[in-house]
Amino acid sequence: MKQTNIDKWLFFAKSDLKAAEDMLKEEIYHLVCFHSQQAIEKCFKAMISSQGKPTHKIHSLKELWKKMEKPEMIWSHLETSSLMAIDRYYLPTRYPDALPGSLPEGLPTKKHAEEALVVAEKIYQDLISYMK
Repeated sequence: MKQTNIDKWLFFAKSDLKAAEDMLKEEIYHLVCFHSQQAIEKCFKAMISSQGKPTHKIHSLKELWKKMEKPEMIWSHLETSSLMAIDRYYLPTRYPDALPGSLPEGLPTKKHAEEALVVAEKIYQDLISYMK
């Protein structure tokens, strides 16, 4: 069976979720947040791809959300504030010299990591259910 672009996005999203889970066990919270953000990004790109649109090299969850047709049909439970909080993790959790003040409170805590992972897992599961 031929693997589709959507399948590839979902495989990478699942891989990021696994990495986030492993990093949580290792108490490396900033990487949990980073991989959670990446999993959501890839879920959104899978959805965009399923709608026949190009995914582009965009990392902003907010911008990807805007590119989808009716994302609230799948993710009606998703609070914009949760999504925006996770979106903030992309840059400062990757680079120690990221923009000063990107995360004014410093690196993410265990609580931030757990919350980000829960949101990412829910987004992934909702997408898998929708695609069936």
